[in-house]
Amino acid sequence: ALLLHYETAVKRGDYPPLPDIKLIDYSLLKEEEEWDLLYSYVFLYPALVEEASSLKGEEDNLVVMVQSGLKKLCQFLSKLCHVFSCYYSRVKILLAPETHLIPLIHARMILALAVKQVLFNG
Repeated sequence: ALLLHYETAVKRGDYPPLPDIKLIDYSLLKEEEEWDLLYSYVFLYPALVEEASSLKGEEDNLVVMVQSGLKKLCQFLSKLCHVFSCYYSRVKILLAPETHLIPLIHARMILALAVKQVLFNG
């Protein structure tokens, strides 16, 4: 709903479109959950997938290892959902469309898109 609401607001002219990701000022993210989401989940997800996909071993042991990797991935995604839910309940992402708030809105929207991508890939 958040992303759809933002896209609708962009079409209405309330917000400018998201800039290139390289232009986002991440230093505007001040909430603890924002950095937790980035460092503990978004940035770590590729390593978790790599670890789970590079399993090697005896055939009998491999099944246990795959199950363990899947369990770890499910727990990771569940925790990500919990942290994002707490963050979303506490922090207003789509603030008033005032010029000085747009960079913060963009940083938070990119964070939300990154979380969405991790969940989609998971």
